[in-house]
Amino acid sequence: MSIPKKLHLIRDVLDKLLVDRDNVPLGRVDGIVLFIAAEQTQPRVTQIECGMSTLLQRLSTRWTRRVQRITRRLGWRWRAPMHIDWSKIEQIDRQLTVNIRGENSQLLAWERWLRDHVIRHIPGSGINKEP
Repeated sequence: MSIPKKLHLIRDVLDKLLVDRDNVPLGRVDGIVLFIAAEQTQPRVTQIECGMSTLLQRLSTRWTRRVQRITRRLGWRWRAPMHIDWSKIEQIDRQLTVNIRGENSQLLAWERWLRDHVIRHIPGSGINKEP
């Protein structure tokens, strides 16, 4: 595991590209979850978060509420952010390597839906039309 001893969370982790152990891109780190115990003096990183709701919350709580209302009106489900345990991070460099398989992860659910419902129907896409 190559995680440096001194780590600047905002500079070294937040908004970095996440890749799985097979080097498949999974998205970006949108949030960091800290655990603060009364008896400890420093917070401890427990998880990282990925998801549109976390990203919108960072930008503006007003915009988050607006997007939630719009998605409800359209009948879309508002997904909770995906949490990845800090112990699953193997390497922090220009990107964060995570010890998970991306092909079955919730992080790629949107891409799988798009492939199955949209791209599959485009002529010449190379995807078999039978599910």
